[in-house]
Amino acid sequence: MLSLKHLSFIGLAAALTLGLSACGEGSDNGADAATAPANEAVAEAATGPNAGNMTPLPANKLTGDEPLSLQEMVQGDPNAPIELIEYASVTCPHCATFHEVIYPAIKEKFVDTGKVKLVYREFPTAPTQLAYIGFAIARCSVDVSGNPESYFATVEALYKNQQKWISQDFKPEILKLAAQAGMDEEAVNECLARQEVVDVINANILTGDQTYGITGTPSFILDGKKINAQSEEDFIAALDAAVAKLGQ
Repeated sequence: MLSLKHLSFIGLAAALTLGLSACGEGSDNGADAATAPANEAVAEAATGPNAGNMTPLPANKLTGDEPLSLQEMVQGDPNAPIELIEYASVTCPHCATFHEVIYPAIKEKFVDTGKVKLVYREFPTAPTQLAYIGFAIARCSVDVSGNPESYFATVEALYKNQQKWISQDFKPEILKLAAQAGMDEEAVNECLARQEVVDVINANILTGDQTYGITGTPSFILDGKKINAQSEEDFIAALDAAVAKLGQ
């Protein structure tokens, strides 16, 4: 079983073999997203021993029997008429900038008003091991609280403290963040040993790669199509146009 005593976290199931493209600049999709092509590890995830389990759990196909931690992570009204999918990584500085600088205005104008739902999907980037760990803790926090908002609160905390916990001495910092989500070290170890959590993250990677051609983070899909949005004004214009099409 994986333990926090292993500071490199080598052996986080099959996940740590997925060295996906790093967050960077210059993409034509998303705020300063990366342009590096999808790594061969995406293909490895698709054909590996757990590939049969890598099926995303979209909100409209849930049976109600899955733990909350394995469900699609949606912020806002799940029945909102407009869907904005974000592929992001908690280790990506541009993703952190989006959530700290741009997303609050989007959330206030569109998500909180029931016009748009944000579907957040994991797409781990370097350092990939730490991205998996952060995402796993965020998902497990949902089972602790019984509230999907715990996922988003944990992700926000990971973004705000990104420079602290992405370091050589990341263990105490990651434990502090986990504690805020109601998880002690034993709970974190139990979380990181859950293969099904890794499988869901991997499923999101495969969907991003195979369905939308995602190569970097952050990347955005608005009602099924990639959008090239670089600023708050870009996002608001795109979402206003989507709302206008619905006559709202």
